Amino acid sequence: MDIPYQKITAVSSVSGAPNWRKIATLAGENRKRLILPLGVVLPKDSGVVPYDSSGFRMHMLEESAVWVVDHCKLQPYQKMVGLVDTQGVYTSVARRLVKHCAALKVYTQNPDVYLDFSQEIMELYGAPVILCDRPQDFTECILVLSLQTFVWDSPVVFSGPILAVGEQRLQVRHPVVEGFVPSMEAQIKTKIPTDIDPVDFWGGFLEYTGREKMAQVLPRTGNCNGNLVTLTDIAAYVERKISKTTIVHKV
Repeated sequence: MDIPYQKITAVSSVSGAPNWRKIATLAGENRKRLILPLGVVLPKDSGVVPYDSSGFRMHMLEESAVWVVDHCKLQPYQKMVGLVDTQGVYTSVARRLVKHCAALKVYTQNPDVYLDFSQEIMELYGAPVILCDRPQDFTECILVLSLQTFVWDSPVVFSGPILAVGEQRLQVRHPVVEGFVPSMEAQIKTKIPTDIDPVDFWGGFLEYTGREKMAQVLPRTGNCNGNLVTLTDIAAYVERKISKTTIVHKV
């Protein structure tokens, strides 16, 4: 795959800072979405806006949750999923998730956003959207998706992992999978400058060339409490944990 991009090499001035105005001029229209080396801090008057990869990271997280739900070997009725959406801004994610699970629990402080939505989803798919006002209500969820920084003000009471973008402040240790890295061909990896975050590079390229290509992206690995894990690892973990908590009644 050919990945053309412009690389600007800046030489620091006597003051030790690059000439950001000159960089902005060289970048042209792309000055509003520059991919910067790790650790670079922009001055307020730089005239440059760094590329924001948060949308791409959220997309990978959403794709990961759907993949795990679809591939974990559980009965359909067991596939209850949780979503943290305190402000009620992720209804599009909820709409995607509900197509793959038996029920969706949403923790939100803005329930009005979900009232008509939950009724529509029930009529379309027959799947309930259950609104929660406490994180403890995620019990029975096989995983919880959190697209924001979130303070868990009480101990986590569900068995599955938290798939997260943003800091998760937990009272007790619990598996949190974050830091997803996209799958990329070897020839693409060789084109990424060593001081550039691969997620920023690949996300920026996909968004620039067409968002429809993002739909094909799945992460290669995520970071779970310091350990690299794959989506297959996460699905297997969910299977083990849920199977242990399922009680079978003999008739």
